[in-house]
Amino acid sequence: GQETSIYYDKDPKVEYVLGKKVAGIRVNRNEVLLEDGTTVEYSKCLIATGGTPIRIKTDLEDDDPHVTTFRTLEDFIHLQKLIKSDNIKHITVIGGGFLGSELSAALATKGKKAGFQVTQIFPEQGLMSAVFPDYLSDYVTQEMKRYGVDIRTGVLAKNIRKENERYIVDLNNEQTVETDHVVMAIGIRPNISIALSSGLEIDKQNGGILANQELAVRSDIYAAGDVVSFYDMILDERRRVEHYDHAYQTGKVAAINMTGQRQVVEETPMFWGGFPELGGYEAVGLTDSNLKTIGVWQKGEKDGNEFETEKQFKKGIVYYFNQSDQLVGVLLWNHYNMVKHARNLLLLGFNLRTWEVSN
Repeated sequence: GQETSIYYDKDPKVEYVLGKKVAGIRVNRNEVLLEDGTTVEYSKCLIATGGTPIRIKTDLEDDDPHVTTFRTLEDFIHLQKLIKSDNIKHITVIGGGFLGSELSAALATKGKKAGFQVTQIFPEQGLMSAVFPDYLSDYVTQEMKRYGVDIRTGVLAKNIRKENERYIVDLNNEQTVETDHVVMAIGIRPNISIALSSGLEIDKQNGGILANQELAVRSDIYAAGDVVSFYDMILDERRRVEHYDHAYQTGKVAAINMTGQRQVVEETPMFWGGFPELGGYEAVGLTDSNLKTIGVWQKGEKDGNEFETEKQFKKGIVYYFNQSDQLVGVLLWNHYNMVKHARNLLLLGFNLRTWEVSN
């Protein structure tokens, strides 16, 4: 097809100011102040500053090309070039959450063809342990090991140093990992400096910019995406979510309201992911592994010896309940196009105690 610019720089309705940093917002004047002292007037202003990847402290320079994060298009292009290089024989990923897990799996797939190994390091006992119940986290971890990822659980990366043209990751258990490239995938910090310098309110618990149900922060100022702390109507609590679907939905609602309409964020954000040979998952609501969970799993096929196959968690649903036994989250494992139904369950206020009594 026809090549298009991801920046939409040919759109006559959009004016870009590139290469300049915002110092703050003059709320009472409806002006954005740039660091060079110039100002930009606005009728409505949207703060969608996202987040900055967290980096561990190392003995190396921050711009070392072989110790990177994975957040921007430039990060992707840089890593893509590196894995095509004959000089890369080993890549280390730090982090066992969404990004770290999927990145390690994707790199392991590439490594099978390109001839490099992947090591993944994180302090938890299993992959996605903050979201998956223990049994599912353990299962995925073992399957990814089987797939070829060298997974080091329960350890922290203390430092990264260079030695004889290779990089050494020092772990807190006195062990080391020798590698050619390190990717830090240990989360982000919301970019709230503009809000702080402009006197806007910050959610001290969730870390984002406080906004109401219409995503308004102050008069004529809105926030969306990773940086916004919003009120989840279905779960009846304030949240900050780091995922594409949330960024899209909040960006859409904010834009509608900036044109003079009145709309609220009605849908609880969803997210998704996947692993090679295991399939994928979609989830909605509060999916915290510390909550009570109930899993409903399809039985695995039996082999000739009448034993269940190893992939016992091939297809299923995990329900998450709060302390009042109220359903607050649903994880759909290899169940697709069911997020709408999961959202409806949350909206209905399904309660486990009520269901147990009536049944």
